[in-house]
Amino acid sequence: MSKKQASASRGVAYYLWWLVYQTLVGLVFALTVPVLPFLRRLRPDTAAWLRARLLPAPLGFQPALWLHAVSLGEAKLVVALLKDLPATARERCLVTATTRAGFDYFANHLIPKQLCYLPWDLAWCYRRLMGGYRRPDLVLVETEVWPNLFLSTKQAGARLMIVNGRLGPKTMRYRGNPLLRYVFAQLDAVAARGNLDVERFSAFGVAPDRIVVTGNMKFDLKPGVLPEQGVFRRWLQGVGPLFVFASISTDEVPMLAPQARALLAAFPEARLLWAPRHLDDLAEHEAALAGEAAVRRSDLVDADLKSRVLILNTFGELAACYADASLSLIGGSFNRRGGQNFLESLQAGTPALMGPSTDNFRREVEEARAAGAIAVIERAEEVAAVLGGLMRDPDRLRVMSAKASEFLTKHEGAVKRTRAFLRDQSSDENAPFAP
Repeated sequence: MSKKQASASRGVAYYLWWLVYQTLVGLVFALTVPVLPFLRRLRPDTAAWLRARLLPAPLGFQPALWLHAVSLGEAKLVVALLKDLPATARERCLVTATTRAGFDYFANHLIPKQLCYLPWDLAWCYRRLMGGYRRPDLVLVETEVWPNLFLSTKQAGARLMIVNGRLGPKTMRYRGNPLLRYVFAQLDAVAARGNLDVERFSAFGVAPDRIVVTGNMKFDLKPGVLPEQGVFRRWLQGVGPLFVFASISTDEVPMLAPQARALLAAFPEARLLWAPRHLDDLAEHEAALAGEAAVRRSDLVDADLKSRVLILNTFGELAACYADASLSLIGGSFNRRGGQNFLESLQAGTPALMGPSTDNFRREVEEARAAGAIAVIERAEEVAAVLGGLMRDPDRLRVMSAKASEFLTKHEGAVKRTRAFLRDQSSDENAPFAP
């Protein structure tokens, strides 16, 4: 096949994929909007979330910059980026989230006019959001690819950037897709977490001169702080060791709940803080721990201070809990989800353990493991034995904590480097990160 024929073939494939994508997102829109009034009666929270995305309310101000975060982890990075800006600069930013967890975190840190859900990926939805205002430069934290968002941003003459950029092995399976390659080609600049991410963005067709390494901003996040007074704080600081099973996915419950019960049996003075990844399936988590008289965090009262098991059914408090823990087990790592953020535990001085699935933090996990800062458990059936062994070896726990501190210090500064990157990339002299 000649180069001309190959180019023509890629062009046809691109338009076919484009047609399929537009048909699917348009069909979802057309089918969902009419049922919103009925859904509001059955699932009011879900209906409100859908309506905010499908029929976004027009903005009431001209944003100087648009920052988007998928969920809670990315939302924390956006707040960290904005933290040291003057108030007048922060208020000129439009901030969007995809999930309720991300939105709720922003709602506690930003003024209401700045915040909304990311519209559904139709050009009409983005036009409705912007109203008569000019489209600002767009910064996506980590990597969430919405073809219409990318293309409409460029068509409006705004710049398109990714910060803390990463691409996992699952995404790399689609690097030959002509639609995705065209969408990635729209990026003006990428601030990647590491050299592996540079290679992966390049594999999608992003020009190498548009990619720089600024590091992982999650190294710079500081642990949250709970109020000094309050029944939750008193429970966390209770007598005996505290195990935190963090961000446990629903499909991990059958594997890890028996291990948690075994730990409680082996350590009669121990307590367990169990934090589900998603609260929609809270009943399944509660059922698995029913024999331990588990109490919900939202229901905790003074009479429950002697309860050995607490289920964290609130958003935004997990990071602040690690400081009182003896050990943490990070979920999303005993299935195929790639692992959740283990750095928050290390930042609080608490040794962390993970399962074998660590693609979301592969480079960081490999380096931390080599430094002796964390441990990886290959099989879920070994969790109780490994955590129990560490609890009986306090010297090793102290070494792990010290190694974690060294590991974190080595990687500090990514937020500062990312701010400098955004200053360099700004196309508006009045933009928040402009020099």
